[in-house]
Amino acid sequence: TLVSKDGTFSFPDVQLNNGANTIYAKAQVTGGKVSSNSNTLTVLYKKSNPKLELAGPDDNATVNTDQKMVVVSGLTDPEDTVTVNDHIVVVNPDGSFSYQQSLNDGDNTINVVATDSAGNQTKTTRHVKYSSPQ
Repeated sequence: TLVSKDGTFSFPDVQLNNGANTIYAKAQVTGGKVSSNSNTLTVLYKKSNPKLELAGPDDNATVNTDQKMVVVSGLTDPEDTVTVNDHIVVVNPDGSFSYQQSLNDGDNTINVVATDSAGNQTKTTRHVKYSSPQ
């Protein structure tokens, strides 16, 4: 592409492949001299959102045990990060995860978010009611 008089240039139609893309530029002046490569940028492109499958708890579940806890568990892609109500959860090498979420009396909202390396997110919400055992 040609450089404008103020020294700027752009490549408006760069096609990205799914995954990591390496981008750099070279300059060529009249007469054929070519510069070295510019700094290299790596751009990660992913079209799809991460997988997020919850095994539990069920939506609108009621918990009435002595412990005011519920296990939030499921499956995502192994390289993704998972948070439960903004708490980072360990994702196992097979993509499974499990987290014990404390509950308040009454209605509780549990937000689960899987985030991939490109920043794409999948979000799921579960509503759980806690009532003390009778």
